[in-house]
Amino acid sequence: MLTNYMKKKQLLLAKTTFQGAFYFTRFVTNPKIIMTGSAVFSTTCRDVSYKENGFYTLNGKKQTCYQHQTFLFTQDSIIIINSKGETLHTFNIADDNTDLKDTHICKHDRYAIDINIQSNNDFTISYRVNGPKKKYNITTRYRRLKKDHVINLLLLTEN
Repeated sequence: MLTNYMKKKQLLLAKTTFQGAFYFTRFVTNPKIIMTGSAVFSTTCRDVSYKENGFYTLNGKKQTCYQHQTFLFTQDSIIIINSKGETLHTFNIADDNTDLKDTHICKHDRYAIDINIQSNNDFTISYRVNGPKKKYNITTRYRRLKKDHVINLLLLTEN
C-alpha cells in the first residue's frame, strides 16, 4: 500500500521533472517519422503549462509541429489537459515507482500512455495507439537543456 509520504515523494519528483526546457526526439512507427524540437514546462499558479515546437520530414517536405497542454497536480494524481480544455490523461499515484500509465479513448481509438521518469533531466513518454484504422507507436525522449542552450532557446522564441 502506498503511504501519503510515498505519494508526495512521487508527485514531487514529477513536479520537479516537469519544469524547465528540454530537447525532444520523437519516433513514430506508422508512417515512420522522427521529430525533433524543444519543449518548455512553465509553472503557473497551480499547474504546469507545456509547449513544444518541432519539425519532421514527411514525403521529402519539412513539416513543423506545435503542441500545448496543461499538467494539473492534485494531492494524489497528475491530470493532462489538451489545448481545448479536455482531459487526456489522469495518472493516479498507485505505487512507489516513477512509471505513470493511463489509457485515453478518442472516438474508436485507444491511446495507452506510459511516462517513465529516469531522472529530473531525462524522461520518456510512450504511446501505443490502436483502433479500427490506426496502429502505431510514438516514443518521445526528453533531455533537459543546459542553461546556455535555454538562453538561446528563449532568444529564438522571442523573435
